[in-house]
Amino acid sequence: MSRTEADADAQTRSAQDSDIDETGTEYVEEGAAALLLVVGIVLFFFPEPFTSLLGIGLILLGAAVWLVDYFTG
Repeated sequence: MSRTEADADAQTRSAQDSDIDETGTEYVEEGAAALLLVVGIVLFFFPEPFTSLLGIGLILLGAAVWLVDYFTG
């Protein structure tokens, strides 16, 4: 295999690897946003003021992560 073919093969593999990483990251972001929202909602309904405050914070953070992911693609 010549040097040019090896370079082209390496670039193809690198492009394929970046596609896989990009797709995996998308699922992690969506999962993180959903987890933050669910945990925030559960904590909000505990009768302690601190857990309610923490729940509201997690809900807002989860909504922000979801909106950033939604609008940035």
